[in-house]
Amino acid sequence: MNRLQIVFLVFLLVACGGEAPAPVESTPAPAPPPPAAPPTAELTVGDATVHLLPNGMGAGYLRVQAGEGADRLAGVATDIAHGTEIHESIDDNGMMRMEARPDGFEVPAGGELLLAQGGKHLMFHGLEVADDVNEVELTLQFAEAGEKKVLARVVRPGDDS
Repeated sequence: MNRLQIVFLVFLLVACGGEAPAPVESTPAPAPPPPAAPPTAELTVGDATVHLLPNGMGAGYLRVQAGEGADRLAGVATDIAHGTEIHESIDDNGMMRMEARPDGFEVPAGGELLLAQGGKHLMFHGLEVADDVNEVELTLQFAEAGEKKVLARVVRPGDDS
């Protein structure tokens, strides 16, 4: 229909007492879906141990397996210690020293984070574990997965690890 025909149709409707057709409103196109969120880390924690050391100190070791998404071990908490830190043992020209890692450790997507003697580990200060306790609860804090509670086997001096 050309413009002249539309004008004539409107004139005819008005002259006959009808109303002009309401303008057709176009419906906006639906918004595109939001971008897919990156996969969250599906974490499995195993082989958790807390090794009791002299002077109320302790070291924690464990293995974290990640699923499709990466994550970061950002912290640890427990009721059995006054303080906790994430550490790494570094070989500095033949001298081993420990460094705090306040940013934690990356858990690569589809990979593993291993906390073990002589490397990455958890440190406990003011550790208090009763003689009859063989397991303690640790709350691991991950950047993506949030808190994950795990039971860790207590290893005392002289025990087989």
